[in-house]
Amino acid sequence: MEVQNPLFSSPFYPYLHQFLLENGATKKTGINSQEVLAEVFTLCRRAATDQTPGENLSKRYIDELQHRTGNSRQTELILCLAWVVITVQEHPSYATSTFIQWLQPLIKHSAYYKKSRQLAVTIHQHVRHIQTDFLITPSNPPVMKVEIDGTPGTGNSYTDIHDNHIENLNPNVTTVITKHYHISGPISIAEESALEAAADRAEATGQGQAPAVTAQCRKKAKELIDTEVVREEILSFVSKVRPMLDDAWKAAFQNIWDDILNMKEVKEKIYAPGKQKHTNFNQYLVGNILYFMFENCGACSEDKEYNASEVCMRLIGTTEHQLRKELAKNPPEEIKKQLHTYFTKKLRV
Repeated sequence: MEVQNPLFSSPFYPYLHQFLLENGATKKTGINSQEVLAEVFTLCRRAATDQTPGENLSKRYIDELQHRTGNSRQTELILCLAWVVITVQEHPSYATSTFIQWLQPLIKHSAYYKKSRQLAVTIHQHVRHIQTDFLITPSNPPVMKVEIDGTPGTGNSYTDIHDNHIENLNPNVTTVITKHYHISGPISIAEESALEAAADRAEATGQGQAPAVTAQCRKKAKELIDTEVVREEILSFVSKVRPMLDDAWKAAFQNIWDDILNMKEVKEKIYAPGKQKHTNFNQYLVGNILYFMFENCGACSEDKEYNASEVCMRLIGTTEHQLRKELAKNPPEEIKKQLHTYFTKKLRV
């Protein structure tokens, strides 16, 4: 089994396996955990031996992996877990550190990325001095040659002839740790800080500046977004304001948002959170659209006046956030025009 899953003996294997179980990832992708982790190891090994690290990852890694798996969700999962495995290494090589620097912008909008970041900080908090040997060969041990002097039988002598080099099929493990594994649940402030530091190390170059993200990288990042999953997150997010709506709006609210999320102008922007933290979508744009609904279309119930602070509290539990300001602004002009046309026809505003 270790040959099929080279990460099995690593100290962080239980975390990876638990992650796959708790997120139902193997069920969603249609493959078992051994296959996923074997792919993760293969990807890490390739990164460790890459002669041109960081160059053209979209074509050389993502497109090839997508073509081989034929499954975008599976591709996202493997890339995110590979990012985790390399991020938690104590002394990543130049090749692997460069790989994750340029991989991160391509996977940061994946449905698995946020949970992968949490997984990375959990491993970092509980397992120290991780140094995985990605140069091992995940194949069967070499067969020794045996020359027999004389006729086989009692009393004969045997000479073992081999090359004195047998590759180790297990990662280098210097410490055996026994513990209970708690992967799920909210992370603490300390863990969040450690996670941000790990992510910053992955993004930073020698002078601490994030590498430039090319237009091709941004395009590939958009392609990796599991929009159906994020779409459900958006619908769940906006549903928090339903108690503030007029009765007629309550009944049609989800259908309205379904239509809005299908607008070309909205789709181009809403799945790109930019530098917004702790979200898989553009919360600021959602706030702008909600403002348009309340202020321009009369979505508030008759006994309520629009209050951006109250809406912000319902959405994220605080008013000390940039979203509060966005809840007092209209969306970009091209989206505002589309919304005006839509509501004029549908609701006769």
